[in-house]
Amino acid sequence: MVKRSNHDSLVKLQYNHDQDNDKGGSVSNIPFLSSFKRIFVGLDALRKRFSTGCTPFLEFDGCHLKGPYGGVFFVAINFDGNNGLFLLAFVVVESKCKDNWCFFFQALDEMLGGFDVDRTWTFMSDRQKGNMY
Repeated sequence: MVKRSNHDSLVKLQYNHDQDNDKGGSVSNIPFLSSFKRIFVGLDALRKRFSTGCTPFLEFDGCHLKGPYGGVFFVAINFDGNNGLFLLAFVVVESKCKDNWCFFFQALDEMLGGFDVDRTWTFMSDRQKGNMY
């Protein structure tokens, strides 16, 4: 759905597949007996605006999701010209762990086409001892 209205957006969905109990069949090419693992969403319109109008600064944060499904919500944000929060990309994952942070950072790097080494980047996180465990 996102790719239809925003063609160059990056959406990555991963799921766990239970092959032992699968009876066949699928909905949108996802087997029936699958469980959600993680999803990354980076809209092209946000990427373009970030590339042309924002400073090379990214803040990363995550929060636990309450409710029947749980999970963790990670975001990459910047500040716009009015010092308002500017969402660049987000991911929903099963838990906070190194593998999920790596998934988020790799997808973000892919979405941005790599980080320009000629610019000085600033990354901020609320982790005191580093984001990468």
